[in-house]
Amino acid sequence: MSGKILIIVAIAITAYILVPGFAGIIARFRVKRLAVRLAAGTGDEATIEGVERNTITLAFPDGRERLSLDPRETRFFIFDREPGPEKLSWKTVRLIQSGTRITYLAGKNGLKRGVCVFHSGNGAIAADARELLAKGSWIPETGPLPIKAFSVATGIFLEFLMLIEALGQDGAAIVAIAALVGIFGKALPYLPPGLLFTIAGAKKNRQRGATGFIFIALGTALNISVLFLFILNVGIVLP
Repeated sequence: MSGKILIIVAIAITAYILVPGFAGIIARFRVKRLAVRLAAGTGDEATIEGVERNTITLAFPDGRERLSLDPRETRFFIFDREPGPEKLSWKTVRLIQSGTRITYLAGKNGLKRGVCVFHSGNGAIAADARELLAKGSWIPETGPLPIKAFSVATGIFLEFLMLIEALGQDGAAIVAIAALVGIFGKALPYLPPGLLFTIAGAKKNRQRGATGFIFIALGTALNISVLFLFILNVGIVLP
């Protein structure tokens, strides 16, 4: 029984913490590397000549041949001096008007996707990128990552399988409860009544320090207690 509980804990830690955390580190590294390339002035200045359903065409001021890009093989960002590079969806890019200036960075060795960067500032994008990198406290914003959602969904599915197996066995109530907590593990900070603590903790986190983490931990603990009481009331009895 203790082995199954360890499996449940391992699934939760891997799917809810390790994989999303590692994905976030990689995403932040890529955004920072993009800022480094922009600061080095390695991109080509261009303008959008046209945006069609599945194609974006770039025109270069030096008379070079126009370049047609497949959005599936291109990443799009908007660069602002404060938050730094932020990823744009293709739906957003399609709304941008022709003639808009961008910086284009070709993919290296034909293996990596090219990058189109829209600049919302008035100065040179390279100078603004260098100013951004000079801030030692800059933490790149990654936005939503599909792999995080996939990891959480996989973890919930595996925890659900553990719950079904435990419900079919005698004397496995504690395993069933652990699996049920694991299913709701990622959502626990965002469920009432602990949600109020999570909201307060999120506000504190903007000010740095450990207070926000303590508030979120209290809200999660409160929700776990409520979940256990619910489980006991519906007829699952602890051994």
